[in-house]
Amino acid sequence: MGNKSLSTDEKFGVPHTIQWFNGRRTMLIKLTKIFALALVLGFAGGCADMTQIDAIKATADAALAEAKHASGQANNAMNVASEAAYAASQAQADATAALECCNDNSARLDRMFEKAMMK
Repeated sequence: MGNKSLSTDEKFGVPHTIQWFNGRRTMLIKLTKIFALALVLGFAGGCADMTQIDAIKATADAALAEAKHASGQANNAMNVASEAAYAASQAQADATAALECCNDNSARLDRMFEKAMMK
């Protein structure tokens, strides 16, 4: 065997890998039992009856209806805002045209006044 030192388990013919596997196997068996117990308790104690499920569905349906209504109102508000922006743009264009007309009339009157003063 040489200088190689063996652990106590290997001296008796049980390699570490088998012990590790057995320990892991034991842990997995325990976890499986715990999971199965939790699953049984969950089904036994946490099951909702149909009235509770119907109440939850009704609440979800009401929330969906409210959301659709709010979305419709938001779309309507967006359309109104868009129309208002268009109307404001048209009013600005009309005001600009009126100002240009006013400036042209003012310049025309100034020229007429200058001609009258020259006579």
